[in-house]
Amino acid sequence: MSDTRATRLLKARSDRQSLTDFPGSVPLTREEAYALQDETLALSGCGSIGWKIGLAPEEHRARFQATRFTGPILDPPGCLRVEDGVAEVDIPAYGLNAIEFELAFRLGQSIDPGAWLTSGAAPMSAMDAAYCAVERLASPLVNLAEHGPGAVAGDMGINNGMILGPEYPLNKDGLGAPCIVRVSEAGKGTKTGGEDQLPGGIAGALNLLFEDLSERGRSLEKGDWVLSGALCGQHPVTGPTTITAEFEGVGRFAVVVRTSDD
Repeated sequence: MSDTRATRLLKARSDRQSLTDFPGSVPLTREEAYALQDETLALSGCGSIGWKIGLAPEEHRARFQATRFTGPILDPPGCLRVEDGVAEVDIPAYGLNAIEFELAFRLGQSIDPGAWLTSGAAPMSAMDAAYCAVERLASPLVNLAEHGPGAVAGDMGINNGMILGPEYPLNKDGLGAPCIVRVSEAGKGTKTGGEDQLPGGIAGALNLLFEDLSERGRSLEKGDWVLSGALCGQHPVTGPTTITAEFEGVGRFAVVVRTSDD
């Protein structure tokens, strides 16, 4: 029998209905959250092109017994690309919608994450390319953050695909340039962030992903994508707007957000 929480989350999406209450008990452990995540994904009919890494709020980490959680990168919508310095994004006119500026890494080979860590190899060395990127986030729960990381992870990590911008330099030791990001939006000023927003940096985020996937018995396939986690906070979007990001020394692009009732 299907978990009613999964079916109710998916029905709210299908009906384009905003929710304020989690549809059932909120997962309190990673194990419960991942079980709900797996079932929701299976019932959704979506595939996955890789994995996202999310940061658990500090006040929830002791109960959740983790600083981060992982989730699928949904396909559809899959991966879009910046064209001529601009990415155009339609968001639904219900629920929670947001974007995060991140780095996206591409797996250069198929691996067993646990065996890779046991070998002593750095997770970064399994990647053959990196890009400036945007993670699109969506959930029918308008106040999702109030329900904690178990709710976020259970709702498929609230991923809604990703956007690739300029390629980011890599070398044998990791990133080929210091990761500093400036994000600006009309009327909201400019925020500066970067790798220092991730506990343990990019290396710490990738290590956590490999450990997490190993515990879940998952593999990584050549061509899979990995999203690093937010480098400059989460940017809620409730209507048409333009948000611009500059990855210092690498590139600049704009995300033009439109609302859609389709």
